[in-house]
Amino acid sequence: SAKLIDFELSGVGWRGFDLYKMFRTRGEGSAQNMKTFVESYLDCEGECEVELAELLVEEATLFEPVTWLEAGVFFMYAIGEGRDDLTKEEIVEWEKEMEELAKDRIGEYMRAAEGWEGRVEEWRKRVNEIKGRRN
Repeated sequence: SAKLIDFELSGVGWRGFDLYKMFRTRGEGSAQNMKTFVESYLDCEGECEVELAELLVEEATLFEPVTWLEAGVFFMYAIGEGRDDLTKEEIVEWEKEMEELAKDRIGEYMRAAEGWEGRVEEWRKRVNEIKGRRN
């Protein structure tokens, strides 16, 4: 049995967002790890349709821009939070670091959002094709 527990964002959310956020990495990514997890999540040990696992991986991938945006907003928010535990000099450095992280994550959001509408449309077509074959 595989269960996702995201203590950072605990609450009801979209499975695609949670899946992508758990497996989002820089560079090569962890597509194979996500696929393996999704197959387990869907209980796909040889009996589950590969097509359904592929669709869920695609669904999760559609959430990539939102996962970067969420991280960017988090770091922007962090800048405004008080830090009583730091000296004034440390606060300046900490705020600079938070700003750099926010800019980086927003940049990743912008990159990931390019062509997003087309990817969503392609995914919807695949979902509708599968539904049509099942009905």
